[in-house]
Amino acid sequence: MEDVKTLTETIQISYVIMTREKFAEKNTLLMKFLKKSYAINVFMLQSDFLCDILKKCKESGVHTAIDTAGHISWKVFEKILCYTDLFLYDIKAFNNDIHRKYTGVSNELILENLQKLFERGANVCIRIPVISGVNDTVEEMQKIKNF
Repeated sequence: MEDVKTLTETIQISYVIMTREKFAEKNTLLMKFLKKSYAINVFMLQSDFLCDILKKCKESGVHTAIDTAGHISWKVFEKILCYTDLFLYDIKAFNNDIHRKYTGVSNELILENLQKLFERGANVCIRIPVISGVNDTVEEMQKIKNF
């Protein structure tokens, strides 16, 4: 368990104070340790950094997964698509009014990006955080399913 704690601290420290080159260099051992999967959910806003890490992972034979809510420019997805094995994609609500009310943003960009990922043949796992009284209706779930 101590190894996991150290591993977590290394990731956090690397993210904060290291350049992407140094991060990739230092985390060759990290990638070997993980071997099968390397999920990243905070780097979407730093797409060049993310792209570099994903490239290194792929070069090392590490399965890559991106955890995202999808509310980001399509240009970021385009940049990382060929280095990403799986997108873990959150759909919080299909109804735009509900989505806007509870998240503060429209879901239009989110759904557009999801559609583009499907069109490009990306491997996508949709996750729906079911919230009682908000998005838990049969109608809402049916709309997400039919999308």
